[in-house]
Amino acid sequence: MSVLVIGGDYVDHIKGTLFSLGAKDIEHWDARGKDITRKKIPEKTECVVFLTSYLNHNAMNHFKKEATKRNLKTIYAKRSVSCVYEEYCKAFGKPEFGEACNCKNERCKK
Repeated sequence: MSVLVIGGDYVDHIKGTLFSLGAKDIEHWDARGKDITRKKIPEKTECVVFLTSYLNHNAMNHFKKEATKRNLKTIYAKRSVSCVYEEYCKAFGKPEFGEACNCKNERCKK
C-alpha cells in the first residue's frame, strides 16, 4: 500500500509504524507554506494520513476533498504513533502482519 502523510515535521517513527502495518511506500508532506494546496495527491496513493495537530484547515479541507473524490482511505490522527496505530486499526481492521490490534474499537477485527 502506498501512503501519503500530510502534516508534522519529523515523522520517521510514524513511518516505521506504517511500514510495520503493511505500507510499502510512504511519502511525507510537512504542509508548511502557502503553496501546499497546489499539490495533487500522487496517483499511486491508496491511503492519506492527516496529522491534524500540525495541519491548517485550508490544507486539510483541500486534500480531504481530493481524497474523497478519488475514494481513498483517510486516517485522521494526532502526531503520535499510538494514535496513528489506533486509527489504522479502525480504518483497516486487524494489522496485516498478524498481531492482535490493541485498540479499543468494537469494529476492529481482533
